[in-house]
Amino acid sequence: MKVSEKYILNLILSILMVFSLLGTVGLSFVKNHLLNETTYTQNSEKNNIPQMAYDEINTYFTNSTDYSRIPADVYMSAISEEDVKSIINLKIQWLFDYITAENSKTSVERIDYSYYSALEKSITDYFEEFAKENNVEVDEAYNTQLQNTIDTAISEIDNYTDIYLIDLIEKTGAIEKVRKYYNLINILMYVCIAVTVLCAAIIVILTRKRIANTLYWLSISGICMSIIMLIPTLWLKISGVTNKLIIRNKCVYSAYTGFLSDSINSLLTTVMTILVISTVILIIAIVISKFTNKKKA
Repeated sequence: MKVSEKYILNLILSILMVFSLLGTVGLSFVKNHLLNETTYTQNSEKNNIPQMAYDEINTYFTNSTDYSRIPADVYMSAISEEDVKSIINLKIQWLFDYITAENSKTSVERIDYSYYSALEKSITDYFEEFAKENNVEVDEAYNTQLQNTIDTAISEIDNYTDIYLIDLIEKTGAIEKVRKYYNLINILMYVCIAVTVLCAAIIVILTRKRIANTLYWLSISGICMSIIMLIPTLWLKISGVTNKLIIRNKCVYSAYTGFLSDSINSLLTTVMTILVISTVILIIAIVISKFTNKKKA
């Protein structure tokens, strides 16, 4: 094969490798970060969101005392910050259990939060004590009011612990679509990995007589891929777009800004690592090439 033909073939393989590397890194990031349950639970803990949610719940029930006449302690004595954290984590667990489920699963299976049984008992005990002290008749109206109070309390805690707006996103159908294509991500990622390995192998075979050329083509692919991903990632990082989100709920705002910031930093670290490694390989290739040329001279 002529030198010019090898050059053109290596160039084509290098370009193809750039796109296969983009697919590999991008899909791996989606699978192992964006669609990883641990990412969301760690983000919640890192930004102290369970404490924020607990404080928000406490504030709500304290303010509701003015019109409900039910002391906030009736609610708050039955639920701790650790309970709030567990509820948040269970919501996240439900989300990813559903997304990663087998196709035979056809309905959303929510978790029964056992933490609410203590809340229900505390409210019921308060109602019974109030009824005894004030000679309130335990009739249908009483039972209806009791159940409404319990349901409202659980609903509010559900809302404050839904820090990623899972219920709202579910209603849009987005979760169902992610679940539908979840397994496809793995397939595409492995295809990209296979194409990358194949291109690299062919380049090595074509340039086996000159290691400098091998390192050159492989490093160029890595550098080009890194630059393509680095430009938008750096823009997101520098522009501070994550801090410009307009979300009034403090817990939701902290959850999303923290998640987006960590995601950008994680992707930036990955891309920069590949760029540095590829650049070092390119420098080695240049050094080897100059050393070889001097030796021949």
